[in-house]
Amino acid sequence: MAAKHRGDPADDRAAAVHAHDHPGVTLKNRAVVAPMHQYAAIRGFATDWHLMNAGRYAAGGAGLVIMESTKVERRGAGTVGDLGLWDDAHIPGLARCVEFIRTHGSVAGIQLGHSGRKARRFRPWEGGGRWSGPMRSRPRRAPGRSGSWWRPRRSTARTATRCRAG
Repeated sequence: MAAKHRGDPADDRAAAVHAHDHPGVTLKNRAVVAPMHQYAAIRGFATDWHLMNAGRYAAGGAGLVIMESTKVERRGAGTVGDLGLWDDAHIPGLARCVEFIRTHGSVAGIQLGHSGRKARRFRPWEGGGRWSGPMRSRPRRAPGRSGSWWRPRRSTARTATRCRAG
């Protein structure tokens, strides 16, 4: 069977800057900014950093700007700097970002997440260890399939073989 000819590469590039329709949503172009962890939230609240970071992509012309992984439960925050949506008090900060994104003709998206048993770890540049803050600010243990905290392990040829074998 012969492969389909895609046409002139210039036509493909031109398609990227045209509007894209999806049921209920129209993007001004196909430029999509994927969610990127910023670790800049304070107790789950969006900060000026989030406004600036997402806003610069919208102002730069992206059709869709997806906010970073936003945790739906406090116990499920992957680090102490994750965005949250477990309390209605988080909504105004996120709404501020959405409004700014819309002002520049872009569509705002959000990635919802829960870190399960990997939750409540320090930011990567702080060592990535388990939460050791004051007990009153430390959430109860996050649910996980095994009921135990996640502990990174060094991979060996033997463990890699077991993983591949299923």
